[in-house]
Amino acid sequence: MEDQNEWHINREEKIRAKYGAEIKKLEGNDPYSIFYFLAMSASHWLVAVAFATFFGDRYFILALCGWFIGGNWAVAGGLAMHEAAH
Repeated sequence: MEDQNEWHINREEKIRAKYGAEIKKLEGNDPYSIFYFLAMSASHWLVAVAFATFFGDRYFILALCGWFIGGNWAVAGGLAMHEAAH
């Protein structure tokens, strides 16, 4: 029985043994990642200004959209930072 603490490493080794050449082609840096992140950050500001302009007195809509849209942007920003750290 394989060690339960090493399942991730064992799974990676099996996948790399089977698909190593294909995986190697996909590895590397994406030089456009910074532009995606900057566009996402700029759109956050643009949406915030637009919502404040058009829905400034409707707090329920602001809170609901802020929760959904802001939550997605927060996760995407965290993922971008995580991937950049690789």
